[in-house]
Amino acid sequence: MNRETAELLRKCIGEKKFVSITGSGGKTTLLCFLAEQYRLERVLATTSTKIRVPVNFPLCADPEACRNTWNAGGTVGAEREGEMTCAAGGAAAVPAESGVLFAGTPLSGRHAGKLGILPEPVREMMFQAADRVFIEADGSRGLPLKCAAPWEPVILPETELVFCVAGLSALGRPLGEVCYRCPEGREREIVSEGTVAELIAAERERAERAAAPAPAPRQKERSAEAGFPCRLSFSAVLNQCDDESRRRSAEGILGILKERYRIDGICTNFTPEERRRYR
Repeated sequence: MNRETAELLRKCIGEKKFVSITGSGGKTTLLCFLAEQYRLERVLATTSTKIRVPVNFPLCADPEACRNTWNAGGTVGAEREGEMTCAAGGAAAVPAESGVLFAGTPLSGRHAGKLGILPEPVREMMFQAADRVFIEADGSRGLPLKCAAPWEPVILPETELVFCVAGLSALGRPLGEVCYRCPEGREREIVSEGTVAELIAAERERAERAAAPAPAPRQKERSAEAGFPCRLSFSAVLNQCDDESRRRSAEGILGILKERYRIDGICTNFTPEERRRYR
């Protein structure tokens, strides 16, 4: 990713501490990239659903020990089945009381090799200790697009900003081949710029509903009329802009998002080296 795009992401984040990442087509890569960008601060990278364990992060099993790595700058302990797991990362140049922790609860069975959400007491402890928290809040089984289920995305109440990722490798292909939970009857639809914009807009609506507090009984009628007021900021991240054709398409999607849905966005692409490092 070029420096200009990295700066745009930083500008979008600003002073916000809690950032959730939804959608598909590069969520984990973006999460790891952002964690590395802020590595001079105390960064927690985690999930509210499930996330694969990044292979380039050493693991430790004790939440207190993991938190203390911000002070010690090293790796503590070893992963044990069924325990909360953290991965501590960071270069030797990272000063004391800073660095990156990757944390979650190890899953078993068909989800073996993935991490789940932290137990609430541990999560609260880590959230208080961190300067920045990046949360993967959606699953997509590696496909470039996603249509969320009614219970998705899982937006934790602390969230201030949502980045919704969409992979532009889906353009020009049948929706049923490239979209996780493809809507029934649309499997043969060829993915267009409008299709991508529509899915992103739907994700924003679901994210806002997930984050909105439940109205009191007397407020239900007014809430239904007024929509779901929400303090969330929301930005699209159009990923896999790997060539000129996709970059032109990305500009078209951003135009649709802005004009039709009032959604801003950023175009990104990661080099093969970055994708290997953050996998």
